Amino acid sequence: MEEKIATLIEQIPIGIFTYSYNGNVEFVNKNFKKYSILYQIALPHPHFNVFENDLFPTVSIKDELKKTMEGIPFEKEIKYVRSNNGGSISVIVKGTPVFEDDKITGGILLIDDVKVSDKKPPFETEKPHLKELSSFFIVTNNEGIIESTNGRIDKHLFSVSERITGRNILEIISPEVTHLIVKNYNTVFKQKQKISFFFSLKLEKTEKHFECKLEPHLNSEGKVQLIYFYIKNLVEEQPSKEQIPVELDYYKKAALKFKQAVLAIDNDGKINYWDENSENIFHLTATSTIGKFISEIFTFITKDKFDEVKNTLQQKDSFTLSGSFEKILQFSLQLELTFLRAEKISETVLVLCKQIEREQILSNKFEMRANRLKELLKSETEPTCKIDSNGTILLSNPAFKSKLGYPDIELYRTNFLGLIKQKEEIEPDEKLDINIIRSGKVKEAELELVAFNGDLHSFKVKFLPDKESDERFPNFYCLFSELKLELKEHSELYFYKSLLKASQDGIAVSLDSNIMIANDSFAKIFGYDKSEDVYDKNLLDFVADDDVLKVSEYFKLKENNKNGPERFEFLATKKDDSYFYAELSVALFVSNKQKYIVTVARDVTERKRAQKVIRESEQKYRNITENIDDFLYTFERTGEYLRPLFYTASVEKITGYTQSEFLLDPKLFLKIIHPDDFTSLKKKLATLWRSGFHSSSELEFRILNKQGNIVWVRNKVNIIRDSKGGIQKIYGLVSDITLSKRAEEELKESAENLKKLNEAKDRFLSIISHDLRTPFSSILGFTDLLLTDEALSEMEKKQYVRYIQDSSKSMLALVNSLLDWTRLQTGRIKFEPEKLNARELVEKSVSSSAGTALQKHISIQNLIDASLNVFVDKNLAQQIFSNLISNAIKFTTNGDKVLISASPVIGSRFLEFTVKDTGRGIKEDNLPKLFNIDMKFTSEGTAGEKGSGLGLSLVKEIVERHGGTVSVTSEYGKGSEFKLTLPVASNKILIIDNNKTDRILYSKIIKNITPDFDVDIVSNGKEALDKISSSPPALVITENEMPELNGYNFILELIRQNIFSKLPVIVLSGKIERNILQEYAELGIEYIFKKPVNLKDFKQAVEKSIRKGITNNTNST
Repeated sequence: MEEKIATLIEQIPIGIFTYSYNGNVEFVNKNFKKYSILYQIALPHPHFNVFENDLFPTVSIKDELKKTMEGIPFEKEIKYVRSNNGGSISVIVKGTPVFEDDKITGGILLIDDVKVSDKKPPFETEKPHLKELSSFFIVTNNEGIIESTNGRIDKHLFSVSERITGRNILEIISPEVTHLIVKNYNTVFKQKQKISFFFSLKLEKTEKHFECKLEPHLNSEGKVQLIYFYIKNLVEEQPSKEQIPVELDYYKKAALKFKQAVLAIDNDGKINYWDENSENIFHLTATSTIGKFISEIFTFITKDKFDEVKNTLQQKDSFTLSGSFEKILQFSLQLELTFLRAEKISETVLVLCKQIEREQILSNKFEMRANRLKELLKSETEPTCKIDSNGTILLSNPAFKSKLGYPDIELYRTNFLGLIKQKEEIEPDEKLDINIIRSGKVKEAELELVAFNGDLHSFKVKFLPDKESDERFPNFYCLFSELKLELKEHSELYFYKSLLKASQDGIAVSLDSNIMIANDSFAKIFGYDKSEDVYDKNLLDFVADDDVLKVSEYFKLKENNKNGPERFEFLATKKDDSYFYAELSVALFVSNKQKYIVTVARDVTERKRAQKVIRESEQKYRNITENIDDFLYTFERTGEYLRPLFYTASVEKITGYTQSEFLLDPKLFLKIIHPDDFTSLKKKLATLWRSGFHSSSELEFRILNKQGNIVWVRNKVNIIRDSKGGIQKIYGLVSDITLSKRAEEELKESAENLKKLNEAKDRFLSIISHDLRTPFSSILGFTDLLLTDEALSEMEKKQYVRYIQDSSKSMLALVNSLLDWTRLQTGRIKFEPEKLNARELVEKSVSSSAGTALQKHISIQNLIDASLNVFVDKNLAQQIFSNLISNAIKFTTNGDKVLISASPVIGSRFLEFTVKDTGRGIKEDNLPKLFNIDMKFTSEGTAGEKGSGLGLSLVKEIVERHGGTVSVTSEYGKGSEFKLTLPVASNKILIIDNNKTDRILYSKIIKNITPDFDVDIVSNGKEALDKISSSPPALVITENEMPELNGYNFILELIRQNIFSKLPVIVLSGKIERNILQEYAELGIEYIFKKPVNLKDFKQAVEKSIRKGITNNTNST
């Protein structure tokens, strides 16, 4: 088994070696040795220490290997390891410690190669500026072996013109400079710094000058690993960006703007810039012109004329000259030259060349087309050959050789005319010969050519002259197309030409922005008569100056296959220099490695004018709608649903929500309807929708705006129906009528208040005129007797004084009752409800009446369960029971009973109290007079006790202040039973939220949907606990995320304090995760909402939670 494992390790297709704790190599498998040879990795041997020596030539992993002895494994990709065959690969290196009995004894290193990377090695990528720094460059290793080159080999400098990588630079470089290379090469090795030097090569008729820069590349140990050679041909060098950076940018912008030739001269008249337009127009390269005096190019600018230009530019911004540019035997150009002094470049003069008239001979135009065709022929897939002036075949493409089957040796120097099978019926003077071709009389012909095997092939042949050949002995290109294929292509070509001609849109095909093919529609759009008039014109010639830049950028985007608009509008110019708006759509196709642009043009001036009118009209009505307080909306049927199309901006003024929010959520308008109005409004809308003939309606209802406030709105609806009565469109106008509604309510409330005040005034006058008069009359009568009747005995005097005292007490009781009633009416009395034990509360009132009851031998029994609690104001509640118990005692006799009991009201937050006596009762016709201050009903008690007649009115006011009710049943002669309800829970809802805006918003919303409850707000869970301990609310609504005590922990604390079972809690949070939802559910939280909340669902949850809380409180008592 061990032998098998050893064999497997040796043969496994990855490199493996092991090393000791000290770093000495112990074992190396065969594959590691193979990698070492292939990829120039150091070969480990028994004396090789991996902690001291590098395995790879460019990367060190010594630190990683040392850390394996600390128990830290590693994995690393080493990119671009150089192989012996000149290639480059990446390898994956993995190192791990080896343990024996939990002790590190050494390590294992594994190496695996990755497929050859498509990326260039570092020395080819870390120098992105090589092309700018040199005509060509070479990279060698530290032994002079060439690793890389940019391929631009100077044939005068090197003895070979083929691939030079892998060879020593000293073997192939010119012997004239070998000593300089060796000298500077050694200097770089010693100094490890960049160095540059110049040298020259003498040729037969000229001398070439070079600049050479050497730059070392150091490895991780600071040793020279690579040397970069940057070699620049100084003869070919043109002014660089470093020499004239500002001018170059200035000229490029000018050339783009004017679309003419642009050049620059210095103060001595020497040309220092010659742009591409200049090269194209004058057929002179920048190399041939830069450094020459301007008159050498433009002969009409003499030395005197140039001095005049200089002197004028010292005083003026520009100077213009006209003259003729002559290109010998080719063409003549009439020019207008404008000289400009560049603003920021005092030493440079900018020259703009405008072509006034171009009289170019026909052969030049043909030459340009021939050159273009020649480039196409080089990659032509159809049979093609080149013949000389005698008809001899000079060269042929593979398709020609393949079609006719001739081997190269048979075809080379064969006369093309010898391959033609001449028709026997043709006269001798009609036979095709080279002179006819040279004369230009025949430019194409249908011929039969004899193949090598004797077969005949029918071709249509086109003869194109080679303009680069000697005019006296011209060469020709022969383009062949098989007649069958030609007929098919001719048919397709005719089809496409017909298609182009029939199209109303202008269509043009261009190459390098110059139009090659166009239809008549394209020409007419731009004011030309026929398509031929626009051939060879630049597409930018049809663009107004102001839009040239953006149209040019658009074409560049399309040429580079980058994203751009499908259609593009710009200001175009016609032949007569008039302007119009054009729309372009552009497509790109590639043929024979050439990029062609297909441009479809349309005149959209009328459309633009119509769009402008529509925009102005739209803006007009938009201004109207945006400046009114009402908002408009439109719904339209899309499939099965009505969807919103439009809301005016005023919708935000009324609802607080933006147009976008309404358009994105079609049901938002329904969601913000006040829950109390939703059901009735839904019925009205359903009736309107189903009616089939109603086309308009007006609805008034409440909404809750984004800030939580109630807003009254009037919605006027107009409906467009189809023939079957189905709704197709809805138009609505919504007005805010809150102020008018509020005014109505305030007016109604004022009228009601005035009525109440008037009634109160009448009651006061009645009480003062009647109830106060009687005791005052009694007091005055008895005091008069005491003052005037001296015959009164002491007994009588005491009796009269007692009467006066009784009348005074009656007056005092009446005044106190009036004051208490008035305070309750005006709200000036303190009202501070709290949780109290019901039995103890009643017991205090029983105690205060015990003396009177004892005197009359009446039994008072408090039957209230000691576990019942109420949420009331202590003083006012005691006043209720004191009045009712004193009344019961007042109208009972010796041996009667007064019973006080209480029981919960099912489904309500109230307890019902009963005060029952077995006294004389109340006559049925007197029952309506009780609790009514207007009637102020009173009668003497069984012991002659007097009353104010206001006690039961006070009881009614206090009970109603607590939200309860009071009633009485009585049977005359048997007794009376008074029943009243008092709350067992708070009328407050507590909101806990650390976000101030949300606290305000939801407090308003809750107040609006539960108007019978007050709302308290706190900012965190700790404050809430303090609030709850002092005054428990009916409901708690808490945020989940809070800084001091979050919602979840707050509820846990309620559970710990045994409060949670009696206090309903709703979670309302802006952000809550699914796992948190589950945790809340496990705690027993029934309702969890995410902001913003659905108002209808939220209201139902609040109401159910309050009812549940009341039930819990009732059951717990």
